[in-house]
Order: sequence, then structure tokens, then C-alpha cells
Amino acid sequence: IADAETAKEYIGGTADWRTDLYTGECPKIPTHAESIALISDGGRKFTPELKTPQVDMPFDGFTQEMYAQKMIDEYVAAGVPAENVWAQ
Repeated sequence: IADAETAKEYIGGTADWRTDLYTGECPKIPTHAESIALISDGGRKFTPELKTPQVDMPFDGFTQEMYAQKMIDEYVAAGVPAENVWAQ
């Protein structure tokens, strides 16, 4: 604020010539299950891709195969027909 005389006044808001468009909270990143629901509601199909783990597998008893099965299980739990999922 151009006419601020104290630190509190200075950080008290956005200058009139700047936008407040991006000052809100960041959007929440959906879980995989939430994204399945969102995409399904739009009538879309899926091409999920498991990325290479950034940790050594197995990790905390969780193998690569368990990781892949967990992904498929989320589609099954959401009731997505198998013909609508092309796992990579």
C-alpha cells in the first residue's frame, strides 16, 4: 500500500493496481478415487499410467504388483466397466 506508514499497514492488502484474482486458497488436488468419479461423471474413459516409483520397491512391504493392483481396484470399486479402462 503506497501510503503505509507501518509494516502492518504495508502487508495489510493488495495495491489497488494489482489483482486479487490469485490470492485465494490453492485448489485441492483430488485423490485418484475422486478423479475417477469426476471423469466418470463426464462420461469419459480412462488411460491410467503407473509411473516408475521414486523409491526402491518393495517399499514398506508394498510391491510394484500391489501398487498396480491398487490402481485397478480403485476402478473396480468405482464401478467403472473394464472396457472403459486402458491401463498403461
